[in-house]
Amino acid sequence: DVHAGRVDDARAVAVPMAVLGRGGTRRVGVVRAVASGGMSRGEAGREVQVNVKRVASSFSRSGWTAFWLQLALSIVASGILVFALAFPVVDTRASGAGASLFAQALIAAGSVASFLSTLCTFNYTRIGARCRLQLESVQHKVTIKAASIRTALRIGVLISTVGMLCCVIGLQATTGALLSRLLTQTYGVGRTSGAVINASTVQPIDIFVIQAAANALLSLLLALVISLWLLTQYKASAVAQA
Repeated sequence: DVHAGRVDDARAVAVPMAVLGRGGTRRVGVVRAVASGGMSRGEAGREVQVNVKRVASSFSRSGWTAFWLQLALSIVASGILVFALAFPVVDTRASGAGASLFAQALIAAGSVASFLSTLCTFNYTRIGARCRLQLESVQHKVTIKAASIRTALRIGVLISTVGMLCCVIGLQATTGALLSRLLTQTYGVGRTSGAVINASTVQPIDIFVIQAAANALLSLLLALVISLWLLTQYKASAVAQA
């Protein structure tokens, strides 16, 4: 009877740990510890609360930090890219024009991925809030499944990786196109305007595309680092309860 009572107490204490572990609820470690006499009900409850608070705090603080930084970088990258596309300087007949258009398409895709990744980091803040709500409202059975946390983190990693790949390839294509235009450009001298700029001349607006790709790449790198760090923290908290 005493052994059964300890197991029941452990199960009651471990209810908040629905946020950690496999299969939705990570309570096996706490149950075994209490059943074997190695952990009292109070100790188990404190350990559960500490781990849930750690997960909630990590997701909330990291999520908000990454969200605001990503939002600023994504808006700047998109604004620069829209400005560059609104005033095209590449003649489709010029050398490297195809590569330039291909690069702009890839960088635009990277900018879209940056916004999607920003939404993922915002979702991390919601996960942290739901963890706190679960911890404070156990009697109302407010739970968040471990599978949903893992899925959110993996989606964030996937979007950031794909977006970074698009930006890197876009940067490579852009530098190649600019180098081709630089090697083939010619200059002439006019009476009033000085140097004559033809369709293949490298102009300052071309650098805007590179700047947009750099901002989007930095945004996606930040999201990737945050997602991998949160995944590490999540796994560490889950293992602590095993």
